[in-house]
Amino acid sequence: MNFKRILLLSSLCFILYLPSSFLRDFYQPDETRNIYIAQNIETAGDLLVPKYLGENYYQKPPFYFWLIWPFSRKGLEGLPFIVSINIFFALLVILINARVYFQYSKNQDTGFFAGIILASSAIFYVMAGVVRMDMAFFAFVFLSLYFFFLSVEKENVPYALLSGGFSFLACFTKGGLGFFLPIFVELAYLLVLRQAKKAKYLFFSFSSALFFLGMWFFIYYFFVDSNYLQAMVLEQTFQRALEPFTHQRGFWFYAPAFFAAFLPWQFLPWLWGWLIFKKKIKAGNWEKFCFVWLAAGFVLLSFIKSKMVMYLLLLSLPAANLSARALLAGERNAAKLIKISLVGLAVIFTIGVIGFYSKIPHPLAAVFTAAVFLFGVLAVRNKTNPRAFYILFFCWLAVLQVGNFIYQPYISYSRGYKQIRDFIQGKNITPKKIYVDSKKLLPVSIYFPDTPVNLTEQLPEDSFGSIFISRYNIKFKPVLFLGRRGGYNIYYNNAAGNNN
Repeated sequence: MNFKRILLLSSLCFILYLPSSFLRDFYQPDETRNIYIAQNIETAGDLLVPKYLGENYYQKPPFYFWLIWPFSRKGLEGLPFIVSINIFFALLVILINARVYFQYSKNQDTGFFAGIILASSAIFYVMAGVVRMDMAFFAFVFLSLYFFFLSVEKENVPYALLSGGFSFLACFTKGGLGFFLPIFVELAYLLVLRQAKKAKYLFFSFSSALFFLGMWFFIYYFFVDSNYLQAMVLEQTFQRALEPFTHQRGFWFYAPAFFAAFLPWQFLPWLWGWLIFKKKIKAGNWEKFCFVWLAAGFVLLSFIKSKMVMYLLLLSLPAANLSARALLAGERNAAKLIKISLVGLAVIFTIGVIGFYSKIPHPLAAVFTAAVFLFGVLAVRNKTNPRAFYILFFCWLAVLQVGNFIYQPYISYSRGYKQIRDFIQGKNITPKKIYVDSKKLLPVSIYFPDTPVNLTEQLPEDSFGSIFISRYNIKFKPVLFLGRRGGYNIYYNNAAGNNN
C-alpha cells in the first residue's frame, strides 16, 4: 500500500480514536481497577504479581499492567497516554493487515477498505479506546496467526517460532485463550486446506509457545509464588472456560451478538461466503485463512461457557477482510446490503428517539443521530458501490463523533468517581483523609492523588476533617451528610471528636 493510502488510513484512525482519549472519565469497574492495580506497583514483587486490595491479583497476567504502569501514577492526567497504548496496537493491526493484503493480492483497494471497515466496526472501535488489555491481547493473537500464515506461505521455520512467541505474549497479557485460539485456527487451516505436509510449522509454533509458557510458569512457581500456577492455569483458564462464575450464555450467544458487535458492516462477511460458494469467485490464500479464522473462532468461542461480546474482537479482523473483498467483488449486491443497513439504522434510531425522547440525556444529539441516518438513506438511493460504502461510513463517523463529544463524557462521568471529586470540591472542602466502607471504592484514590484513602467500617475517633463515602445511609454524629453522587452517599466529619 502506497504512502498516501497509509497516511489517509492513519488519519482516519486518529479522527476516530483521539476524542475518546481526552473527552471522558475512567469507566467503572474495569478501568479504575486496572489503573489502581498498576498505580500501586511499588516493589519487584508487585511487578511480578500485581496486587489488588492488598492481595495477589491472579485474574490476569501482569504484562498489561507493566505497559500502563509508567502513566498510571499520573491518575486522570495519564488517561490519554494509557488509551494511546491501545490506539498504537489498533493501528499496528490495521496497517500490518493492509500490508498483507497488498503483498498477497496485489490489490491496494482491498487492504485499504479492510482497514476502514475494521477501524470503524463497533467492537474494534470501542475496545481501542478503553483502559483494558483486550486490544493488546488481540494484537498479539493477530501477530501469532499472521506469522504462522507467513511460515506456511514462505515455508519458513523462524516465522513459526515467532508465531509461538506472540501466542505466549497474548497469554502473558490476558490469559489462556491466547494459546488455544491460534493453535485451533492454525490446525483448522491445515486440515481444511489439506496442508498436512506443512504441519511441521504448526509443530514449531506450538513448541515455541509451550517453551515460553513453561519458562513463565517454572520461574513463577519456584521463585515468585507457588500458588500462581494453579490460579492462572486451572482457575483462570480451564475453570473459567468450563465452569464460569459469571458471563454465562447459551451456545447460540455469538451469532446474534456478532450483528451488534460488527455494526455497521454486519452483512458484508456473509456476502463474501455467498460470492465464493454461489458465484464461484476465487479466493486468495489470505482470504481462505481469514475464513477459517472466522469460522473456527466462532466454534471455539461458542464452546467456551464464559461468553462476552468483547471476545468478538478476536474475529473482527477476518470479518473486516472478508467484508472488504465482498465490497469490491459484490458490487451491486454490496451496495444493496449497505442500503439495507442504512435503512435499518435510520428506522431503529428514529423509533428510539420517538419512544424515549424524554428519557434520553441529550435528546437533540439523538435527534441528530437519527437525522444523519435518514439523510444517508436519501443520499444512497441511486448510488452504486463504492459510493454507497462511503455514505454509510461518513454517516457512521458522524454518529461516532456525537458519541465521543456528547454521550461518552456524560456516561463516563455519571459512572465514574470524578463526579464525587467534583462534588466535594464544589463544597470547598479539602479533606485530610477519605474513608470508604467497600474495597471496590478504593480506586477513588485515582481522583485524590494527594489525599490518603483508607478502608474502614466506621469512622475512627481522629477523623475530624475527613470524608466518608458509603453506599448506605449512616447516622454518625456529628457527621454531616453532604449529598449523593454516583450511587454513593458522601459524609463529612466537620467537628472535632467523633461519636459513633
